[in-house]
Amino acid sequence: MVYGGSMRFGDWVYAQLEKHERSVNWLAKKVGCSHSAFLDYKKTDREVSTRVLMETIKVLAEEAGKSEERVLLYVARHCYGVGE
Repeated sequence: MVYGGSMRFGDWVYAQLEKHERSVNWLAKKVGCSHSAFLDYKKTDREVSTRVLMETIKVLAEEAGKSEERVLLYVARHCYGVGE
């Protein structure tokens, strides 16, 4: 399900991985899910579980040196249309 945001969660994830020169396999291992799930989030409207969403934000926030709250707010606005 695509919400009101301007990008899919999977698009954001892949952009972050490219920016930090990390692989989807690296992220999947850190988050504890299949790498194919992230591909689904990018290519389909597959809904992201809360656990995977929050673990992904935690891992990528740490990688970027940003607070989890800042990254969560960005994802909420740009991927889910919260606050628009």
